[in-house]
Amino acid sequence: MRAIDQCQMELLRAVSIHYGARLFLKGGMAMRVLFGSLRLTKDIDFERDPSLTTASLKATVQRCLGTAALAAALRAPEIAVTKETATTLRLVLRAKLLTEEPVRYEVEISGRSLPPSEHLKRINVVPPITYRMTQFAVNTYDEHAMAAAKTIALHADNRSVPRDIFDLSDLLAQGANPVALLALRPTHRLQEMAGNTMAYVDAIGWERANEELLPYLPLSVRESFDADAWDTMRLGVAEKVDAWLAQALVEATRRETGHMQRAS
Repeated sequence: MRAIDQCQMELLRAVSIHYGARLFLKGGMAMRVLFGSLRLTKDIDFERDPSLTTASLKATVQRCLGTAALAAALRAPEIAVTKETATTLRLVLRAKLLTEEPVRYEVEISGRSLPPSEHLKRINVVPPITYRMTQFAVNTYDEHAMAAAKTIALHADNRSVPRDIFDLSDLLAQGANPVALLALRPTHRLQEMAGNTMAYVDAIGWERANEELLPYLPLSVRESFDADAWDTMRLGVAEKVDAWLAQALVEATRRETGHMQRAS
């Protein structure tokens, strides 16, 4: 994982320097640079400014991926575009470690919508000294925007990934409060989600966490993580997320009621 992490850092540095304030980091890598999340990630996710298009990004990101792979001493890198639409560009890097072990990770850049500007930050990233990289600045979602995105992801059908629960637990520890952002969602969608978090969390049991999450955590964390700890984390996240959604639904309903009263 160290080689992949270094390669991701190299890519992050390259695209951040090239695109400046027009790409915004989100997801697991954003949590690493924002507050030092211990979870390593197998992909990097960005949201782009409307001034950028997938077509304009493709060649540059491909070039940056190749350069990052070489800097991290990955062998025989192969880069492919696996999705290219008006809203989404996804690329995958496949390579080999010096031990010949195959590795891969994805980069996805979306063009849907950014959170309000007050929920965007510019962070100075200090890579591990062993990577021999200079510091660089990156634009990222703040903890509240990340928690809103993770809450929505947790309720997505056909997703059910353990990292969403782990990340939300991390965000809770950082004092994240996404209620104001969630309240911007349509009330009918909030009604569908509110009170139903446990049903989604129940689908992500210890077996899934052990297989899909633990390999991306430091050994010291893995050694103290067991089924009981996972159940405690799941329950805590479900209770807090439901509380966020209930409060957001109240605020969204109040806002829509006010709009209708003014319209009449």
